[in-house]
Amino acid sequence: MELDEERKQDWLDRFKIAKHSSHASGHASGCEIIGMINAIKPDNVIPVHTEKPNLFKQAEANVIIY
Repeated sequence: MELDEERKQDWLDRFKIAKHSSHASGHASGCEIIGMINAIKPDNVIPVHTEKPNLFKQAEANVIIY
């Protein structure tokens, strides 16, 4: 795992991509998540670990779904 993290950071550094991440235990409601996204105003939102990624399109942000 440590080598994978180092490799990832090398690629981010190479292309001058800033890494931002966060983690919180527990769960927020859908309305709370949309509210947080709208308050933070990120450039992009990439939903992961969700069964309903299309619900994120309610947010006032560029939502990228893979």
